[in-house]
Amino acid sequence: LSDREILEAEMLSDEMVLYRSHNKWGVISRKGKAIVPPLAREVLLERDEYLLVKTSGGNGLWSIAGQAIADTLYHSIQILDNNSFAVRRDRHWGLLDRSGTLLLEEKWWEIRPLGSDYIVVKDSSSIGLFVKENQKVIGYGEYQRFVDFPGNRVLCVKNLLVGLLDHDGNQLLKNRYQEIQVFDGDIYRIRQANQWGLTRPGDAVVLSPEYSFLGPLNTEIASV
Repeated sequence: LSDREILEAEMLSDEMVLYRSHNKWGVISRKGKAIVPPLAREVLLERDEYLLVKTSGGNGLWSIAGQAIADTLYHSIQILDNNSFAVRRDRHWGLLDRSGTLLLEEKWWEIRPLGSDYIVVKDSSSIGLFVKENQKVIGYGEYQRFVDFPGNRVLCVKNLLVGLLDHDGNQLLKNRYQEIQVFDGDIYRIRQANQWGLTRPGDAVVLSPEYSFLGPLNTEIASV
């Protein structure tokens, strides 16, 4: 850019310059490489890695390397993680990955992360769970709530009772428990009718739930 084209400039970071040309803001590197063309009314640096570009027509998102992740079409953009970006047009949310590929169409009333492996999606009547690893929605319309659980598992709540799902949506434990906890490997500590026991996937009973107390495993022995 020539000096005549630049009306105003300021450092956006140690390596990027925010500049105004023809009453629009853009971003270049300190070496002059174009990162965001001059099209914005405002540019914000987010998480030191992304540029939220606000225009009169909508918001977009660029990486600091100059890659356009989301065109300036959206009313709102939320960075969920380095490969998950929630975008909203009108009242509905969708999901993009870092390349700008649409992972979830814009039909959801709510999109929010659950731990590091899942994203909860909700429409006007039901919720589901988007699995990042296989990029599919599981459990839609079957449960009222999801809770993050160790081992790439997730608790599913239905009628106040808890079950356990794997990342493919397979039900490891049915919704028959008040509480499920990690115990040892594929053995889970479960509370049913206010009594504690142990079970494996498939609800294979290891120890019947008939104890008021069941302590943690200690050198392969649990106190009851």
